[in-house]
Amino acid sequence: MDAAHIMPLVLVVDDDRACREMYAGFLRMAGFEVVEAHNGNQALSKAVERPPAIVVTDLALPGMDGYQLARTLRQQTPTGQLPIIAITGHTGFVDDTARAIGAGCDVVLIKPCLPDRLLEEIERLLTRVLPPV
Repeated sequence: MDAAHIMPLVLVVDDDRACREMYAGFLRMAGFEVVEAHNGNQALSKAVERPPAIVVTDLALPGMDGYQLARTLRQQTPTGQLPIIAITGHTGFVDDTARAIGAGCDVVLIKPCLPDRLLEEIERLLTRVLPPV
C-alpha cells in the first residue's frame, strides 16, 4: 500500500475495555488504523512513540486523567497540534466541557456517544489538519 492510501492513525483511550474496544472496532471497520490505550500514561507513551492523526480519550482515567493527557500532549512537539476528542459519561465530568476545552480538547462528546457521531467529528477534525489525498 503506498503512502497516499494509508489511513490516519487514531489513538483511542478509555479505561472501560468494552467501550474502548467498541469504538476501536467501529473505527477499524470505517477504515482507520487504531491503537488503544487504557490510561493516560500509556496513551502518552504511545502518542510520543508514534504520533496519531487524532486522539479520542475518556476524561475519567486512572492516574493521568484525560485533562492532564490533553495538556501534556499540547506541550509536546510531536503531538502539540493533534486534534483531541474527549468522550465522557462520568457524572462529575459531564458538566465540565469548558475545563476539557481549556485543557486542549477540541470537542467533548457525552456518553453514550453513537459511533457514527464520533466518526463524524473525527472526519471533520481531520479535514482541518490533514492534506487532501
